[in-house]
Amino acid sequence: MSRYNTDPAASQGYEFNVTISYELEFYNHSASDVEIRLGTFPSGATFTPYVKALNASFQGTNANLTPFTLNPFDYLASGSNTFGSYSNVVITSPSGYINTGDLLTIATGITSNWQPTNKWYDVSTGLVAQVDVNINITDIRVEITPNSNTQPIGGFVTMNEYVPQKVKQSDFVKSIFTMYNLFADVDPEQPNNIILTPIVTGKQIGRAHV
Repeated sequence: MSRYNTDPAASQGYEFNVTISYELEFYNHSASDVEIRLGTFPSGATFTPYVKALNASFQGTNANLTPFTLNPFDYLASGSNTFGSYSNVVITSPSGYINTGDLLTIATGITSNWQPTNKWYDVSTGLVAQVDVNINITDIRVEITPNSNTQPIGGFVTMNEYVPQKVKQSDFVKSIFTMYNLFADVDPEQPNNIILTPIVTGKQIGRAHV
């Protein structure tokens, strides 16, 4: 659930830091071996798993995981064929505007360079076969954080991310006092507090703890 509004025009957003372990499974429904063919010729294809963070409208960007390639004459046995175990660390972000209270989700899937004329064929019968390609997740950890351009309400702001480099602290504080015409005085009740007062009106506007 989103806690802060974000504006993509200001480069604001959420980052999903995903650590994922998985296996890539090809399930052959035929009783015999199958292969990929392009028309009548043996062919290959590359399969690329991904994770994607989604906004409330299910829009997001793919973070690609380790691709896997089946080459020409690579056969799949009947039933489940699992190729290796993989671990990836990736970052993905939902797209567009995000409002407080929006439900953010994460999805997985697989893309490939599969051509329209590619098909799975049973090598014994020569008939078209059915193969399901699955990503089986064995472990996943997700850390969701607003990026550095998103100002959190009630959160912490790292000043170094918002102040230009090589600006002295004294110059930064002085610029604030000059901009708002402030006068600083020590709080007689709490010496660690500084009372900030506009010189023009003499009206106290706040306290700063030091």
